[in-house]
Amino acid sequence: MIEHFTNEAIVFAEQLKTNEQEAVIRALDECYRRLDEADLTAKDLTQEGFVLLFRSAYFSQLNGNK
Repeated sequence: MIEHFTNEAIVFAEQLKTNEQEAVIRALDECYRRLDEADLTAKDLTQEGFVLLFRSAYFSQLNGNK
């Protein structure tokens, strides 16, 4: 399942401008930081759960928060 999320993220990132790619990468990094902090892996989440986590991380990093 994690490979599915990762592959989708790569395809999505390839369609973005460089600054947008960096924002997506930072958001993914934040997702995995949060998962690690909670002692979870992406496999522990549903696709919808990962989408919610990603959205939270993405908008949080845009606002300069964690």
